[in-house]
Order: sequence, then structure tokens, then C-alpha cells
Amino acid sequence: MPWRDQLPDLLRFTFAYADKKGIIRDYHSSFLHFTPGYSDLRGEPLCEAVPELLGMESVWRAVLKGKTSFELPFINKQNATFTCQIFPAGHPVSGLWIVFRDVTALAKQTEEIQQKKNEIRILQARLDTRGHIAGGDLIGESPAMQKLKQMITRLAQVRPTSVLLQGETGTGKSTIARVIHQAAHGSTAPFVEINCAALPENLLEAELFGSVKGAYTHAVHDRKGLVEEAHGGTLFLDEISELSLPLQTKLLTFLETRRFRPLGSNSEKTVETRLIAASNKDLQKLTENGTFREDLFYRLNVVPVRLPALRELDNDIILLADHFVAFFNRRFNKSIKGFTSGAYKAITRYTWPGNIRELSNCIERAMIFKDEGCIETDDLVFHHPPRAKEHILLPENGIDLQELEKKLLLEALEKAGGNKSRAARLLNLTRDTLRYRLEKYNIDR
Repeated sequence: MPWRDQLPDLLRFTFAYADKKGIIRDYHSSFLHFTPGYSDLRGEPLCEAVPELLGMESVWRAVLKGKTSFELPFINKQNATFTCQIFPAGHPVSGLWIVFRDVTALAKQTEEIQQKKNEIRILQARLDTRGHIAGGDLIGESPAMQKLKQMITRLAQVRPTSVLLQGETGTGKSTIARVIHQAAHGSTAPFVEINCAALPENLLEAELFGSVKGAYTHAVHDRKGLVEEAHGGTLFLDEISELSLPLQTKLLTFLETRRFRPLGSNSEKTVETRLIAASNKDLQKLTENGTFREDLFYRLNVVPVRLPALRELDNDIILLADHFVAFFNRRFNKSIKGFTSGAYKAITRYTWPGNIRELSNCIERAMIFKDEGCIETDDLVFHHPPRAKEHILLPENGIDLQELEKKLLLEALEKAGGNKSRAARLLNLTRDTLRYRLEKYNIDR
């Protein structure tokens, strides 16, 4: 078969060509599929074979006399899309080209692709985001971490009560949720988690509460929701602040009655599960501006747990850093020895706005490019400019403020390698202010 005849089948389209008078001169055999009643189209008026073009004669005649090509899109009675491409006189293919594309199969494929995308989004929302710390191994000996461990022990001893975890991004809310679950249920009961911000409302409702066949376009069978999957265990809802108000209402009803109704169902189901919710936003403030239900907040806030930021954990930062080196040594099959004293100093001075997640990423990046020895200061990449700690403890005997200022100036110059512009940036000073203070203390570098 000549390539000319194979091309439309390969590209899933068909075509016909008409001259400037609107008479069909050539066409592909498959074009007859869209012109019922015709066995041969050569010599036939285009507007009779394709009635959708009736009334457009003046348009194509004007185009044929001009210099610019023109394209008209249409959909015929058979739900096939087609275009009338008009090329003016002087063009190599002057005349009218009608291109039909049957989009029935394409529409079905598009729908199936969208369904697969939805399934992927659901799976991504349910991915284990706990990081690199095992459920039973909370690392740290600081007072804040000891208090957290004691609270988890107490929670494991009481009946399934709602728990609200609040803290900055990256403080390990998913890890803490798993620790609470394992302390209370062990490893046999189900632990089900989902990120409420990862799915649109219509998908999230069906994912949480399930659906019955025919409840929506793609519901071809009954589907169990996460609430039911977590029966006898724990349901962890991360970023619960992102729930819409209607979904907040449905969740509140479930928490109060332990009953829920799958999407499209007329009957209720009853389950027993502990709900752990998490948010990096202040839910109480959200209740004040009307974006989060106050009654749901109080229902969730039976046991509030505040997760400390990494900068509040004192020497736990060193313990966590050492843990991540050991973890990535196993993952990358390396034998990095730890950190130099300068690297340890940089880690403890940095404020870690991204908390444990940022610390993990920082060390992982350093170990990817390190093959042996210890991690040095230059191996560490901080994404935010170093800032002074928020609280400085004043010694009992007081402090010499001028001597402290002189030491800070000298340290900034040392870190900046003698570059005064960089030293000024480290101290959040203008270059002129830095010069004045250097002269004040007779510092000449």
C-alpha cells in the first residue's frame, strides 16, 4: 500500500481536498465513514457531503482570494472533530482541506489517563513520609525530647483518644504518629496515613470514607476507605488544616459517633480507630478566621502534642546528625567517620528552619559527594543564611558588652576570610557601620 494511503491510518485521521469552487477532487477512502450515503466523493460539492460547512462559502472564497491561510474547527453529528483548512491562491496546496479526526477513542484514553493520575496522586498522598528514624527509636536526651517520650508512654496506656500533633514543618510529625501507634498497638494493627493537602476534595472524600459502585464516574466497584482500613489501629491525617469545611463536618460526625457513610451509600458503617491529626499551622487561629471548625478543633485537641523545633533540642542535634551519618553509610555503602569539630560547630550554630528534614537532607547531600574521612564544614550546604540564636543566656556575673562586640567583629572577619563586605553581611551591618566599629576597637585587618 502506498505511504499516502497508510498515513491517515497511522496518524488516526482522514482527509478530503476541494478546489476553490468547493468541489471535492480527492479524498482518503476512510473519509467515507463520515459522509454516509456516498460511495464516491469525487466531483461532489463539499457542502453537501459535509453539511456543517453550509453558510461558510463566503468565508473560504474571501480567504482563497487573499494571502493568509485560515482554519475553522467543527464537531459533526458523530462527535468527530474536524477542521477546514483553507489555503489561498498561490499556495502550493491552494484550496480547501477537510481533516477529520475521530476523538472517541482519544476521549476514552484521556479519561483513563486521568483516572490513573488520580490513583497516582492517592498513592503519593499515602506515601510513608516518616524519614529515616525507626518508629521505636526516638533519638534525643534533651528535656524537650524526654517530655515527649513520657507523653507517648502515657498515651499508649489509654483507650484510643484523638491526638493533635502541632509543630513546624520538618519536625517529624509522621514519625511521632508511628511511635504513638506502635507503643499502643504494636506492629500488627494497621497504621494508615494520608496527606490531606495532596488530594482535591472530591478524591479525598472517597479516599477517606470509601465509595460504592456508581457513586461517581470511575466507581466501577465498591471501594473501602482509609477510615475503614484503619479499623483496630490508627488513622493519621497530616496537614489536616487543608480539609474543606464540608469534609471537616463529615470527619467531626465520625469522631463523635464512630460511624460514617461511604460516598453514594445509603447505609452507615461503624469502626473503632484512633485518629492522630497533624498540622504545621495554628488551628486555633484558623478557627478564629472561620477556615477551621471550632468544634472539630476541640474534638481533635483532646491530647495536644507540640513537637519542638530542632533548634530547641540542644545537643540532640549532634545525636541526630550522627544517626543520619550511620543511616546513609548503610544506604550508600560508605564508611564516613563522622564530622570534624568545625562541622559539628556549624551544625549546632545553624538554626535549621527546615528542622529534622533539613538536617537529614543536608547530611545526605554531603555524603553523596564524600567518599572517605569526615564531613567538613565546606561539605555542608545551608539553604538559609546563618542567624544568631533567638536566646542568649546572660552569665550570672554579667558580661562585658564591648568585649563581646569586639569578639563578634573578629569572628565575622575570620569567617569572611578578611572580606569586609562579607563580614558586614554576616553581622547584618552596612559596610560603613562595620568600618566605624572596626576603627572604634582599633581592629585593623
